[in-house]
Amino acid sequence: MVASFERGSGDLTLWLSTQAPHQERGSLAHILGFPEHKLRVISVDVGGGFGCKIDVYPETVMAAVLSIDVARPVQWVEERQEVFTSTIHGRGELQYVQAAYSAEGALLGM
Repeated sequence: MVASFERGSGDLTLWLSTQAPHQERGSLAHILGFPEHKLRVISVDVGGGFGCKIDVYPETVMAAVLSIDVARPVQWVEERQEVFTSTIHGRGELQYVQAAYSAEGALLGM
């Protein structure tokens, strides 16, 4: 996600992968104490959200605050493993798999 604050206009724009940009804008405005009409949330490629791209994450708030502080764009990037361990809307699973391997380690069947 990218947060960009324009000091001259007082506008804050965020580009992020969200399933609910209007909800995100309202929540961020409330959290930051920022005028909602000066906050713009642009939803970029959402991909497979399955509900985890609805809530406001601390990283989004942090990037917005930093952008306001430095009056420059701030980008937050996560690797896929970080996304798996930090999303809010998750469903725990336990799976059992049986597999057969050759002596050399080649998968023969599951």
